Amino acid sequence: MSINLGLQRITRVLERLGGPQRRYDVIHVAGTNGKGSVCAIIAAALTSAGYRAGSFNTPHLAYPRDSVRVNNVPITAVSFAKTQRRVEAKAKRSLNAADGDLTPFESLCATAFDLLAQHKVDVSVVECGMGGRTDATNVVSPVLSVITRIGLDHQGFLGDTLTDIATHKAGIIKSGVPVVVAQAQDSPDVLNVFRQEANAKSADLTIADNTAAKDFIQQNQIVARTALQVLSERYPRLTHDVIEAALQTLPPGRFEQMDLSSLGGPATAIVDGAHNAQAWRALCGQLPANQTRAFVVALTRGKDAKDMLELIRPGDHVHAVEFEPVEGMPWVASTPATEIVQSLQQAGVESCTAHGKDVLAALAACKHEHTVICGSLYLVGQLNRMLEASEVRLKLLSDITKSRAYEPAAIERSVSEFWAGSEAPARRGPTRSFLLPPPNVTGSLHIGHALTLAVQDAYARHYAGQGDVVQWAPGTDHAGIATQSIVARQLVKQGRDPTAMTTAELTEEIWRWCDQYGDRINGQIRRLGTRLDWDREYFTLDEDRSAAVKEAIGRLWQDGLIYRAERMVNWSVGLGSVISDIETDARPIETPEKVDGVIFGKLWRIRYTAVDSTQDVIEVDTTRPETVFGDRAIAVHPEDERWSHLVGKRVHHPLLDGVTLLIIADSFVDRNFGTGAVKLTPAHDADDYAVAKRRHDVPIIPVFGKDGKMLESCGVPTLAGIDRLQARLRVVKLLQQAGALAGEQSHRMSIKTCSRSGSVVEPMLLPQWYISMEPLARRVLEQDSIRMSARTKEIWHQWLTKCQDWCISRQLVWGHRIPLWRREDDPNTWFFAEDEQAAVAKAGSSAVVQDADVLDTWFSAGLLPLSAYGWPSCLEKSSYPLTFIESGPDILFFWLARMAMLCTHLSPDNSAPFREILLHPIVRDAQGRKMSKSLGNVIDPLDVIDGVSLESMKEALASGNLSAAEVKRSSAELSRQYPAGIKAMGTDALRFALVHATVQEHYLNLDMRAVQQGRYLCGKLWNAAQFFLTHKAQVVDTDDKETHTAFDDRWIGSRVVDLAAIVDESVESRELWRAAEAIRKFVVDDLCDVFVELVKQEVFVSGVAVASKLRLLRTILLQTVAITHPFMPFVTEAIWHLLGQTESLAHHVRDRNLTLPSAGLHDSVAMAAMLQIVRAIREERDTKVHSVICNIHDTPLADSIASKAGVLRGLCNVQSLTVGKSSASGAGLSKVVAPGVIVHITRSADAQSAPPEDVQVSKRREKLTIKLQKLEERCRNKSKIKMRSSWQNCEHCFAV
Repeated sequence: MSINLGLQRITRVLERLGGPQRRYDVIHVAGTNGKGSVCAIIAAALTSAGYRAGSFNTPHLAYPRDSVRVNNVPITAVSFAKTQRRVEAKAKRSLNAADGDLTPFESLCATAFDLLAQHKVDVSVVECGMGGRTDATNVVSPVLSVITRIGLDHQGFLGDTLTDIATHKAGIIKSGVPVVVAQAQDSPDVLNVFRQEANAKSADLTIADNTAAKDFIQQNQIVARTALQVLSERYPRLTHDVIEAALQTLPPGRFEQMDLSSLGGPATAIVDGAHNAQAWRALCGQLPANQTRAFVVALTRGKDAKDMLELIRPGDHVHAVEFEPVEGMPWVASTPATEIVQSLQQAGVESCTAHGKDVLAALAACKHEHTVICGSLYLVGQLNRMLEASEVRLKLLSDITKSRAYEPAAIERSVSEFWAGSEAPARRGPTRSFLLPPPNVTGSLHIGHALTLAVQDAYARHYAGQGDVVQWAPGTDHAGIATQSIVARQLVKQGRDPTAMTTAELTEEIWRWCDQYGDRINGQIRRLGTRLDWDREYFTLDEDRSAAVKEAIGRLWQDGLIYRAERMVNWSVGLGSVISDIETDARPIETPEKVDGVIFGKLWRIRYTAVDSTQDVIEVDTTRPETVFGDRAIAVHPEDERWSHLVGKRVHHPLLDGVTLLIIADSFVDRNFGTGAVKLTPAHDADDYAVAKRRHDVPIIPVFGKDGKMLESCGVPTLAGIDRLQARLRVVKLLQQAGALAGEQSHRMSIKTCSRSGSVVEPMLLPQWYISMEPLARRVLEQDSIRMSARTKEIWHQWLTKCQDWCISRQLVWGHRIPLWRREDDPNTWFFAEDEQAAVAKAGSSAVVQDADVLDTWFSAGLLPLSAYGWPSCLEKSSYPLTFIESGPDILFFWLARMAMLCTHLSPDNSAPFREILLHPIVRDAQGRKMSKSLGNVIDPLDVIDGVSLESMKEALASGNLSAAEVKRSSAELSRQYPAGIKAMGTDALRFALVHATVQEHYLNLDMRAVQQGRYLCGKLWNAAQFFLTHKAQVVDTDDKETHTAFDDRWIGSRVVDLAAIVDESVESRELWRAAEAIRKFVVDDLCDVFVELVKQEVFVSGVAVASKLRLLRTILLQTVAITHPFMPFVTEAIWHLLGQTESLAHHVRDRNLTLPSAGLHDSVAMAAMLQIVRAIREERDTKVHSVICNIHDTPLADSIASKAGVLRGLCNVQSLTVGKSSASGAGLSKVVAPGVIVHITRSADAQSAPPEDVQVSKRREKLTIKLQKLEERCRNKSKIKMRSSWQNCEHCFAV
């Protein structure tokens, strides 16, 4: 019998990946016993010698990623997961349909080889797992093969005899490749197998004579020494001293001393991965002989427990356990603990205990004994994981218990480290997939990002708390224009001219900048405490997104939806590229001012004379006199009687001899503006172009080019080569000289500028690539499958029904090069091809040209619901469509609508990319103004979190791109708003304030006072936990189900259940603000200001129910932080652990069926009555209250309130307080605080003399008595009373 671990398929996958195995040398190590030790020694020696050495071993110690190491450092979890996802996607394309899916072990091997290539190792040591001939690890060509001792461990997998197993292992011997074989074998026939294989393949065979070794360890050292000596010819830095030092290396999991006290086990234990007779024999020689030991043992199924009898002596105790399933290796299973015990008992071992999967129980049983953990490296791996998690949690507890005060910075730092060190468990619930709108790679965190992150993370954590599988992909956008602009400016500062660089040189500079600064915003995003799946991180210009872009363009081209046309576009002279409307700013000009060094905000009036009559003159107003050379017509309104006699006639051009302009009639003209006549310059104005081209066939004459400089076609040679704006005043002067300037005046106007370069945007007529959007929009409208608010749907339908074709080409070097090609000799016939090789094949010629433009950045962003989750290689079906897309309304069309149109067309089943659209409001300042640096009202989220001085805020302003006047104005505004700077509020406070403020629909006016309230809420919750910890010693845990007889216990239990229901409902109704408000009211009003205050009084009174009360408080706190966690993750995670929980709250699944005390009608009435009693008494706190008598008509209610008399005395700070049914009041003030509840307050002065009752008071008493009787009647009719009493929801506070 043999097992095929995917040799052929992995070979194809690796070829598809570009043959990473050919980028580094490989040393293969195979065998049954000792190969892990030999691998470790060889890798250590190569690393010590200064080579960049990698290693790949069968995963069994901690995590699959730990099997791949570079210079003995394991690959990070994020790096491993990202590479594995990419490898599996490429494997999908390389495997045939008949091959089926990639197996977990094949995926591991391909990922490992690719990772080693990524890290550019010189050489890698690869452990062949099960065997050699068909082992997936044996696909790479070695420079040396090593074979250790062959035993029967792999019997059944690779053969029934040692000869069969040796024949399989001999598969790693390659033609002409040297091989080292251990001489000490369990059968002499084994060496003959290797000799025959080496002879047949002309491989240089070296026998490592380890037969005289005293133990198993020394046998492996001799094999490793021999292998390193052979390798030293290829790697000369492997000197004798380096080799001898490396021989002392033990592989991970071999004879380590560990402190297991954090797991409840012994402070010192020997941990060894010995798992067969030879290894156990070696271990036996290392253990002390004069002590009794406790063994914690797990065995891989198929191992014989009797083989370890040599280890066990009389008096030793064996604790049998089972290791957890091994990820990616389903054929590895643990022997049931009961079978191990049965086998050992049959062999005469008396003291054996089976613990099943409860490893912690086994360790606890060994707490005071000399302990040895062995039997399986998989058990060692599990132990390492448990220790890792425990150490991370202990560090967290150590950090957060240093101070009792709420210190958000320290808490956030400690919790962040804890999250980084803990891994999420596998989930099996429904999948919820999200997508973080990718910030620009050039960007830094702003308040809009913070709002997006706070809202989306609240949803992600809430659904994770339900047990759902939450996939939330982060990423950054390559931001073509923004990134190229920033790098270009930096190059200019360095004295380098970016325009003089080749495309390749400038692209390399931009990549270098991205490598250096591109991860800055991701670091800032992590500060917000988001549970993003960083192993899914994407960059819109990375390899996978590039593949998606090519696939999309190919499909759209094939479907006839991409075409090339000459149209009017926004042209940025500063960038030298077409830009979209979202990349422009409308700059209002109130009075004449300079922009780009030229005056704007003026109107010039030009006079035109008729060709056939000098008496007929028409005057035209213009803001752009420099475009006069492109005028070829003048338009008037057809109903304008002033000019109707001139329609159809021609006028002389004022500056160009021989050029005449036709006067046409068109209703687009506004006859009330200026003279009612408009000059048409169709090459440089979108409206003019539409009129001239589509209705009147007016000639189109461009007068300046893409560089903004006047062309010779302007007709005035002296202006050619001058910037069109600099030419403006020269043209005005020419008009004056020609007598054609009729006048000039100031004019309020708005000009369009490039948001990146600041230059004036020019409408220009250029050939560009377009996508026909109407068919895509029609499909989305017909499906109508995306949920959204009614207001959003109205805007959505307006846009999609009037959707214009999309110009997707940009004249940049940074971006996705458009994969459209043509032959050099055919400028008009374009075709799609993925790369040059495919283009040559399609064209039938090697002379092919690719379009030089790149795609609009929004195109790759529009594919993200597909490309972020595996498309086109293998779309993760559980992740598409997204559960929802959440964003700001400002990019509803530019991103969300385009995603809907593109992805619906391209997805395998033509389904929409998301099920729902959620829009959050746009953040503005407290006065409702747009955030703007020039206004000085921009809030940096990190400044709110960490705090910042006013001086630092002003310095940041001065270092920006604002003018001196703007800096002065902004600094004054900062001084007004933040005279003392901004106090450190912490992330939780900011997040809570932002989510709470989303009650504002379209604009969110952020006031720093709201953030302060968020911090106050965090502090209240923290202090409640600290109160519990102070009295924790009084709590004795009990397994008995407690019966809570106190009405306040049942009340708080019902309130927290109500809170959970409100939060769940609010999340589903997409009203997070309502959940935030419910949390605020519960934490402050119910929990902290009422229940905690009651518990304090119980503690002070030292009643018998204190322990029970504190246990309930802990339960309530745990439930509260679990419910609140999505909104304030840091403080709740810290409190969770302070209260004794071990797992991360971020990974905790909230128990929706938790049994808590439940309040009935009587409990709610009693609680409301007690609240009103306290309020009534505290209203008199300005005068000294001597005594209080509470007269309560209802006996059960009186009994309940009487049970809290001592608590009420403490809360109200009165010496005497009695509760009863008597109507006696005595002297003083009487108040009706609730139906049937009257409070009689005697002040110190009242106790001395009681004046007669005032007449008005007497009348009021009568009215209240009548009202009371009516209320009592209603109370008796219980069917009219809702279970939720209005009293229950009143504002109340016990806190002093």
